[in-house]
Parts: sequence; C-alpha cells; structure tokens
Amino acid sequence: MEYVSGGDLFDFTVKHFPLNISIVRFIAAEIFCRLEFLHKRGIVHRDIKGGNILLDNKGHVRIADYGLAVMDLYGDTKVTGVARTIGYMAPELLCKCPDKRLGVGRDIRRHSFMRLINWKSLEQGKGWPPFSVGPPLDMDLEMHS
Repeated sequence: MEYVSGGDLFDFTVKHFPLNISIVRFIAAEIFCRLEFLHKRGIVHRDIKGGNILLDNKGHVRIADYGLAVMDLYGDTKVTGVARTIGYMAPELLCKCPDKRLGVGRDIRRHSFMRLINWKSLEQGKGWPPFSVGPPLDMDLEMHS
C-alpha cells in the first residue's frame, strides 16, 4: 500500500470539527467512488469507519484495512456473520428495507447533496480537495529523515 501522510478521517474530523459542508461533500463523493471501484470488482469492505479512511497529503481518500473484506461477491461466496466496529452503524441499521436505501435503485450521484460534484473529474483524479491536510509529500519525507 502506498504511503499516505494525511492521517485518517477520524483524526481529521476531530481536529477540524465542525467540518465545512464542501469538505463533507468532497470526502463523501471520494468514498463513494472508491467503494464503487471495489464493488465493481466484487469486493465489499464491511468495516468502513473513520480510522479506515486515509487521506493523502492533498486530501484524497484511500480506503484501508481489508481484514473484513469479502472477495468474489458475485460468484459463489455467501456473506454471513456480523462485521462491525462498536460505535459505527451499517446503513441497514438506518434503513431496514434494502429497496429504500440511498444508492439502491437511485443514483447517489444525482442526490441534491451531491449536485456540485464533478464526477467525471473526480473519477479521473482531477478533482481537487477543498482543504489541505499537510505539507507536500517531499517536505513530509524530509522532516522524517
């Protein structure tokens, strides 16, 4: 895994609380794109939480901790058991009916909260975070030498 010097989302939110809505929107969109990338390859993470969302030195999202990932989701694999971290709640605890969950039958990209996101630019890595998390990577490495 690449080195990411921005820390994790949990520490970022504690340090910068309350977060500006544009920061929340950007991070949510990046998390969505990363999860969509995994899901298209048949991988379900199953332990998304602030400590498993890493930020690079520019503020872009990386998803970590694949200890609870499920591979070959669209093959013969059956997902069973409970995967959770105390203090975090899976979306199906928020909305019990799968057909009514955001993203099932409805496109998150078209939700009014996400209307300002340029999805094409974001997916191509051209989206720019509305915040900075640290010094450029070169400076970061020099400080630790």
